[in-house]
Amino acid sequence: MEYSSAEILRGVQEKHLLDDGVSVEDVANRTHNYFNQRGELQIPVLDEKRAAEEGRPEYPNGKEFAVCLTHDVDHICPQALKPQIRQLRTTVSNLVDNEARSSLVKSCLRQLYAFSRAAMSSGESASETVSGIDAIRDVERKYNAPSTFFVPPEHSLVESRLDPHISYSTCIEYDGETRPFTEVMKELLKEGVEIGLHPSLGTYRDSSALRTQRERLETVIGSSIESVRHHRLQYDIQSTPSVQAQAGFKYDSSLGIKGDNGFRFGTSYPWKLYDWTDTDTSDVLEIPLVLDEGFLKPGRGGISDATYMSYVDHFIREVKAVSGTLTLLWHPSFFDDGGRVALYESVLERLAEAGAWFTTIGQLGAWWNENVQSPS
Repeated sequence: MEYSSAEILRGVQEKHLLDDGVSVEDVANRTHNYFNQRGELQIPVLDEKRAAEEGRPEYPNGKEFAVCLTHDVDHICPQALKPQIRQLRTTVSNLVDNEARSSLVKSCLRQLYAFSRAAMSSGESASETVSGIDAIRDVERKYNAPSTFFVPPEHSLVESRLDPHISYSTCIEYDGETRPFTEVMKELLKEGVEIGLHPSLGTYRDSSALRTQRERLETVIGSSIESVRHHRLQYDIQSTPSVQAQAGFKYDSSLGIKGDNGFRFGTSYPWKLYDWTDTDTSDVLEIPLVLDEGFLKPGRGGISDATYMSYVDHFIREVKAVSGTLTLLWHPSFFDDGGRVALYESVLERLAEAGAWFTTIGQLGAWWNENVQSPS
C-alpha cells in the first residue's frame, strides 16, 4: 500500500499495523517498517522532497545541520555489583550457546545468589557507583555539546523486570566528586544539559501516570521538564500524542527503530504529531530518533566500531544534504566499564567537522517551533 507524505506523518501506516494486530513493541522494529520494506529506511525520503519544494532550514551560526545527543539513563550501577554482573552475563551467554547446560545452570544460579547478596549489601547510597554520565560529559565538554538525559522515575506504573530501576539518592562519581544523583542532575542543568523523562512501561497510554512521573521528577530537580522518550520506544500512534499533550509535554523523541538505525517515518525533520483522538494536529513536536548505539552490543549484532562509524558517516551525509536533524542515542550504561569513550569522541569529532549544531531536544524544539513551519 502506498501512503502520501501527509498520511505517513500522521502515522496512518503504523495505525494500520496496530489495527492488524501488530504489537506496539513490534511496530518499533524494522521488520514491519514501511520504509524498510521499500529499501529506504536509511534515506530521509520525505525531507528530500520537502527541501526541494520549500527550501532547507537555516540553523543558528550558519550551521549546516542539527545534532541532538541523547542518553537514556536506564540504570546507575553500584560498583559493588559490577563483578557479579560481568560474570553473570558471561555465564548466561555461555548458557545460551552451550548444549551441556546442567553445570552452567547451577553456575548461573550461584551467581544470581551472589548478585542478590551484593545488591542487598550495596544499598541505595553506595559510595562508589558508575553511571557513564561523567565519561559522557567529559567528551561533550570538549566540543561544547549539550545533550539530553532522559531519566526514569523512581517508581514504575506497573512493576516489570524490563523497567529501569533507579534511586535518585544513589551516589555516583561526577566531576571528581561523589554526589547523590539528584545533585548531579542539578549540576547537569547548570551546564546547559537538558533533563527529560524516560517514563516507565505502560505510560504511553496513561496520561495521569505520565503526568505524575513528570511532576515528581520536576520537584526533585527544581526545573520544568518538556521532553520525553518512552522506555523501549513504547508508542501507540493512535493515543500517545494525546497522552503526552495531556501530561504536559512539548517534545517527544520516541519514534526511532528500536536497537537499530534509520528514519522510521522517512524524515529527520521535526514535525507536529497528529492527535487521532481529536482528529487534529497535536501540540507535541516529534524529534525523531535516528541512530541507536544498541546494535554495537553483542546481543544485537555486535558490529565493529569501524562499521558503526560508517553508519555515522552515512547519516551525516544524508541529513546534511537536507539540513535535517540527526538524533543519536548513547546509553550511559554503555560507558560503565570505561569502554567506548574513544568511539564516542570519534563520533563527536566527525559531527563537529561536518558543521553540526549541537543542541538539546528542548532547545531544538523551541527553535523549530519559532523558525520553521512544521507540516501537519
